[in-house]
Amino acid sequence: MTDNTQWYKSRHGSWLIYGHIHGARDEVYEFMKTRERALNAGACINNYTPVSFNELVRNNKAFQEKDS
Repeated sequence: MTDNTQWYKSRHGSWLIYGHIHGARDEVYEFMKTRERALNAGACINNYTPVSFNELVRNNKAFQEKDS
């Protein structure tokens, strides 16, 4: 990573799947939700079950929409 806003190959359409912020809506969450193609893999927003990539995208969208 060159700075805190990018990850390896982010400019080439890669995704960043991260965890350990759980369902928190703190400053880390506020920052990460502005990153296009970054997904929270925290168990609490994924119904405490393994999920597919598409489900991960959908669950993140639903979690973020609760903020609206």
